[in-house]
Amino acid sequence: MTKHINLFVKPEGASVAAEERVEQFFTRRGYAISHMYQKDALYNVVIGGDGTFLRAVHTTEFSDIPFIGINTGTLGFFQEISRDDIEEHLTLLLEGKVTLDSLAFLDASITTNAWTYTLHALNEFVIQSNDHRILHLNVSIDDVPFINTSGDGLIVSTPAGSTAYNLSAGGAMLHQTLEGYQITAVNPIRSKSYDALPSSMVLPATSTTAIAAPESDRERMVLIGDGIVHRFCDIDEVRFQIAPRAIRRVVFKPNWYWRNLREKLI
Repeated sequence: MTKHINLFVKPEGASVAAEERVEQFFTRRGYAISHMYQKDALYNVVIGGDGTFLRAVHTTEFSDIPFIGINTGTLGFFQEISRDDIEEHLTLLLEGKVTLDSLAFLDASITTNAWTYTLHALNEFVIQSNDHRILHLNVSIDDVPFINTSGDGLIVSTPAGSTAYNLSAGGAMLHQTLEGYQITAVNPIRSKSYDALPSSMVLPATSTTAIAAPESDRERMVLIGDGIVHRFCDIDEVRFQIAPRAIRRVVFKPNWYWRNLREKLI
């Protein structure tokens, strides 16, 4: 039986060069490379930056097949393998000298006056206005009315996404494998009329967060998931929670995440 490897590659020079090395490594050992998603493949190998990794996750509809990241971009928070040590890491993979991390992702349930839609995000969802004006939002946690806030919007991020837009907005860095998620306000307005989160807030994985806007702001709400803009008419409510399943990522060095943070952020 043929053993398949799914390959996702950013179409640029450094990634294409790395692709050739990956293909040679696997084909010489009897594996078949597929550039179309195969549900029976052993691994999803992603060559590029974090954007390429996110696109691969969405393209495969948050596949259960373990992901392997090869970094040819800049930061590379999902990709442990560098261009300098591709064959070394892939050898460890075939020798079974790896572990698997589970990365949680978010479900967003969007209720409109016509339908309820479901979206997923590995990094974050952002709620903001479509006209760059202040957006007023009502936030409930586990069906308890929590705050009425105003500002440029809210970020709901996973631990994996905590070092992305969330960090730029003043949110906390969370280890990628933690169970839970984070809410961070984007430029909140502090006044007597509206509440403002004094800092980002970390919620347990079992909690559900519901966000709604007053009627005057409903048509102005835009939902962005992992950089993908979604527009809906007349949103009643958006409910966020951690999905009941997770994606898996191959890890070669248990302390790699801390080394990555140290080298690229601190």
